[in-house]
Order: sequence, then structure tokens, then C-alpha cells
Amino acid sequence: MATLKSSTFQFSLDRPFGIYFYDYFEQAYALVTGKNPNDFAFTQGVTPLSTRYEVVIACITYFAAIFGGQLLMKNRPNIKLNFIFQVHNFLLTSSSLALLILFTEQLIPIVFRNGIFYSVCHDDAWTQRLELLYYLNYLVKYWELIDTIFLVLRKKPLGELYLSLIFINRIDDFFD
Repeated sequence: MATLKSSTFQFSLDRPFGIYFYDYFEQAYALVTGKNPNDFAFTQGVTPLSTRYEVVIACITYFAAIFGGQLLMKNRPNIKLNFIFQVHNFLLTSSSLALLILFTEQLIPIVFRNGIFYSVCHDDAWTQRLELLYYLNYLVKYWELIDTIFLVLRKKPLGELYLSLIFINRIDDFFD
């Protein structure tokens, strides 16, 4: 495990923010999971939510919760979950910001040294660190589904386009 560097800011292509956030992420990941993030490997059929069956079950459960929730809420007053909703949104926004920073930190050196085409198309641009970040981003997409549950509980209208985009995104995320 990497030890944290001195707290002085040293801006460079490898440290676009002046410090290397991935060092902090490694420690947080190890603390939460008990595993070294450098040992992560996405393995279809082994890694959670990595099979078509799991994705289909998640989509069916999601739609059952949405339409079942709407049916249950039809003759009931909307549920005000302001504090829980605010905490959920704060944590979701914070995790999205953290992923954005970590992705940016990993991608800037690849793009600036090799170009956009290389960073998108070349096998060597796919790193173990990016694989972990892509997987965590994939998991955050499932977490985002809770937003729709909040909309149902608050009796907000859900358009067909919204629901179909959610479904298409889950399937698209899986096949990418």
C-alpha cells in the first residue's frame, strides 16, 4: 500500500490537482473492503452484478418497485422524506465528485501523453486502476436508481422516456 506523500502541492501532468487523490482512495478502499484496490479485477460471473441474469433481475426488480410503488401510493398521500432524500443526494453527489476527480487524475496523463484516440482505443490505455473506477461508477448507477424510488414515494410523475432511459442505461452499462 502506498504511503501518503508530503502535504505540499506539486502540480504536474501526473498530479493535475497538486496532490495524488488515488493514494487517499487506496486507503479508503482498503479500509471499507479490507482488500487492496490494486488486486481488483473485473471477472464476469464472479464480480457482483457481472452477469446478464443479475442485470435482468435488477431491472425487473426496479420496474416492479416503480410500478408497484405507484400502485400502492395511488390513494395515499405523498411521503415526505426530505432529510433522508437530502442525505442520499449528498452522498450520491459526493461519490460522483470523488469518481470524477479520480477519473480525471487517471485520464489526464494518458490523454495528454498519447492523445484522445489512444486513450479511447488502445489496449494499453485500459489500466487496472481505471477498471476499478469504471466498476465503481457502474455500481453508482445502481445506487442512482434509488432516486426514482424517492420520486415514486413523493408521487412525482415519471415519464415513459425517463423509465426507458433508466432501463437502457442499465443494459448499456452492462454490455460496455
